[in-house]
Amino acid sequence: MKIISTFSYLLLVCTCLSFSGAYSMEGHSYQQQKRYTISGYVRDSTSGEVLAGAAISTGDPSHQVTSNTYGFYSFSLPEGSYTLYYSYVGYHTTIHKISLTTDQRIDVQLSVQSIGLEEVVVTETQPSATPDAMGSHQLSMQMVRQIPALGGASDIIKSLQLLPAVTTIGEGSTGFFVRGGGSDQNLILLDDAPLYNASHLLGFLSVFNEDAIKNITLYKGYFPIRYGGRLSSVLDLRMKEGNTKIFRAAAGASLLGGARLVAEGPLLKGKGSFMVAGRRTFAEPLLWLATTDSTNRVQFKGTRLYFYDLNGKMNYTFNERNSLFLSAYIGRDVNKLSILDYAINWGNVTGSLRWNHIFNPRLFSHFSLIYSNYDYNLNTPSAGNLFDWRSRIKDWNAKADFSYIKNESLSFTFGLNTISHTLRPGYNQVSSTYDIPSRNALETAIYGGLGGKINEKLSIELGLRYSLFQNIGKTTIYSFNQGTVTDSVHYPKGKVFHTSQGFEPRFQFSYQINQQSSLKASYMRSTQYLQLLSNSSLSFTAFDIWYPSGPHLNPLHSNQYSIGYSRDISKYSMRFSIEAYYKTIANQTDFRDNAQLVFNPYIEGELLSGKGQSYGIEFLLQKSTGRFTGMLSYTFSRAKRQIAGINNGNSYPALYDQPNKIAFTGQYEISSRFSVSASWIYNTGNPVNLPTESFQYEGQTIPVYSSRNASRLPDYHRLDLSATLKGKDKPASKFSHYFVFSIYNAYARKNPMTIYIGEDLSATRDRNNPKTVANRIYLFSIVPTISYNVVLK
Repeated sequence: MKIISTFSYLLLVCTCLSFSGAYSMEGHSYQQQKRYTISGYVRDSTSGEVLAGAAISTGDPSHQVTSNTYGFYSFSLPEGSYTLYYSYVGYHTTIHKISLTTDQRIDVQLSVQSIGLEEVVVTETQPSATPDAMGSHQLSMQMVRQIPALGGASDIIKSLQLLPAVTTIGEGSTGFFVRGGGSDQNLILLDDAPLYNASHLLGFLSVFNEDAIKNITLYKGYFPIRYGGRLSSVLDLRMKEGNTKIFRAAAGASLLGGARLVAEGPLLKGKGSFMVAGRRTFAEPLLWLATTDSTNRVQFKGTRLYFYDLNGKMNYTFNERNSLFLSAYIGRDVNKLSILDYAINWGNVTGSLRWNHIFNPRLFSHFSLIYSNYDYNLNTPSAGNLFDWRSRIKDWNAKADFSYIKNESLSFTFGLNTISHTLRPGYNQVSSTYDIPSRNALETAIYGGLGGKINEKLSIELGLRYSLFQNIGKTTIYSFNQGTVTDSVHYPKGKVFHTSQGFEPRFQFSYQINQQSSLKASYMRSTQYLQLLSNSSLSFTAFDIWYPSGPHLNPLHSNQYSIGYSRDISKYSMRFSIEAYYKTIANQTDFRDNAQLVFNPYIEGELLSGKGQSYGIEFLLQKSTGRFTGMLSYTFSRAKRQIAGINNGNSYPALYDQPNKIAFTGQYEISSRFSVSASWIYNTGNPVNLPTESFQYEGQTIPVYSSRNASRLPDYHRLDLSATLKGKDKPASKFSHYFVFSIYNAYARKNPMTIYIGEDLSATRDRNNPKTVANRIYLFSIVPTISYNVVLK
């Protein structure tokens, strides 16, 4: 009955919106008047790259749309004469006057503004015909590059951590947590391909090369209906398509990010383009320079410490209706310490083949075949007792998405996708004693939704997503009682032995109070079938494994309610917004007390399920134009769990619960060649488990703990500074270049990453009278760096 009611509601709203679109435009009746469709692509005139989110308008608020992710737009108007305005932040507005007597295809190229010193634009959000989607943020690469960074390496995910309700656990982590959800509840997409680990250097840097990325969008309050499979956020990154006009190249180097090179240019007389970007670090020479003793140099022989990324993309336009895109990414970390006989490496491989097809001016589609593989390997290559631990998750995904624009007041989106998951949670190449059984699953989803304007002030968006998750053999399933194996069943290859499903309704509305202010509210239900089993909140630990739901592990379900208000303060070129949210999670999992997490083929028996809860309020003030630009945010939030069998069944804070967070970033243009920037972040310390007392037993000190996560690390705060100096612009030169000077942790705050209870390790300790104390372990003090970049004009 609940399902029927949901579909009935969707049908009723569709009918109302169709009626509204036909009869209530500006109070006139257009039912008898012929309507025609204007469609096309909006591109950058210099590079030929499509511009997603460009605004197209007749000057009438009721006649306004935006281009989609692929730069395509479409809207229908009654027969007549119109003036069309095409605009995008940082670009000149282009005007077209038309007489609309038939369907028209209008492709537009916008030129970048010549920005004067008083008109510097650094936008955090792209223009929109309606108020921004609930809890969404779009970041420009220009903004990311201006934020001070560790080691001079610009980092997209660390930039996201300055946004409200996006938290991290401190130094050495590109993992992020959104609105009280775990890091595995974030769907990270690179050209539609999921990345299951987005970290380099054990979490100090993310895998995203700044030279390869074009668009960055984070959804945390309301997901467009095409997204599913995660509860907390969607991070959608799009790679550059390549310059269709001329060949261009750029290079750079920094302490942490290594050497970078990117090249792009046209293919087949501008009908296509390509982009190739790569980077690699070179840490081995630093070890040799730091080691003056010849004996130590011999010990470091064979050491390998580096990571690399390679991004590539090609596209070709066959005709006005058909385009083909091929993108790929390969990245890997290699860490081999011969002195410790220890090696660990991990990496991602992704590929996306996409065909965009326009059936008619109102119906746009794209069909995709997507591949993703993540694996890691930990081994001791020279030990007498060989050890070679591996884990892998591999996906094949086929999807079809459609968008139909009925008119400027009503549009529909619908599609389907199916993903084949192959998981090897953990296995030892040398011995199978501790292998975790393989898992295979098929995840299928079908979805549909609509967006429309009830009138000039009220807009809505709603949809329904249905997902199906099927566990498939070959595998062995264990049954447990209080963590002890009681039975096992073996399923042959291809056998579907368990099925989970979920209906995911979503709703969002926005009300335009006046030209400057809007009110928003949304509801979203989500289902997640894959979970990351980890005992740490760091970005990477050696024994993290991805694990699917099944007979004894239910999928996660969440309900999120959000409400927000935003206001443009045009006098000061500022925007203020406030959002509040409340989220519940069913089947939230955590490890039981004293769980055995390493080399445990029965790790599923160490899990307990219960419920999670998070809530918060977010404040954000942005300034996007002028010599000074930046943003200031404050977030109050809580994230709690309650699971029978843990903490005596009482509620306890999640590892990433941070009640208070303040973040600031600002950039100031001193001249056309010189600019400075700063960022400061503060948050409440993370919860930790620390003993409250101890006792002696047979000569051993035994710690005694109270409730789970009852203690906290000291509050975290850090100031970063940077300055950018551009070389003199010489018209005859084929190159331009610039330096970036940065200071990470400018006032040398020693933020502890963890607290270790044990013998005093401080420099002032009494070696003759050792004491047991709480040792603060931190990674960085002050880190000054310089990076150099050059661009081929």
